Amino acid sequence: MADVDAGSPAEVLRIAEVVVRRLRPDDLDAYLASLERSRNHLSAWEPWAAAPFRRDDVDRALVAVDESWRSGRAHVYGVWRDGDFAGSCGLWPTEHPGVRTIGYWTDVDHVERGVAGAAATALTFAGFHLPGVDTLEVHCDVAHQVSARIPTRLGYRVAETRVRVLGVPAEAGRVLVFRLAREHYRMTWAWRRWQEERVG
Repeated sequence: MADVDAGSPAEVLRIAEVVVRRLRPDDLDAYLASLERSRNHLSAWEPWAAAPFRRDDVDRALVAVDESWRSGRAHVYGVWRDGDFAGSCGLWPTEHPGVRTIGYWTDVDHVERGVAGAAATALTFAGFHLPGVDTLEVHCDVAHQVSARIPTRLGYRVAETRVRVLGVPAEAGRVLVFRLAREHYRMTWAWRRWQEERVG
């Protein structure tokens, strides 16, 4: 596993059969193919997946992702399972300097295979190695029960419920904000799982 420097999380994180690696512009082909085959699956919950994906747009998005990593604003990863592209995840800024959110999506061919849980476990470790970060959050619409199970299992707890305008018909319009403080991290399954299943 790559070392964590003073300003960035590790670029590669390995847990069980899952590799979480910094997403780069040269991942375009694998990333776009995953988006295209997963579009119907993703668009049920993600407004950004509603329209067909254009190669030029996705290419520009990956360049922006790379720039965000270099600037330290956000850290976005691709996820591979047994060598196949299986989704994406990231650490995103909030209005509070010490708080980051973890987001994730899974390729339709890898749903219910532990990919998102492994990625969230790895990013919980990585997030708490960012300087100044003392709290991590995961935001899930109350209707997305599969996604919400992940932070619950890892040891995050619902801190608040926010109302938002519906983005897709499947949403309930109420977002659960799962929160984990650095001081509680070593008491969670997220910590124990990382210690037991990390590779390298």
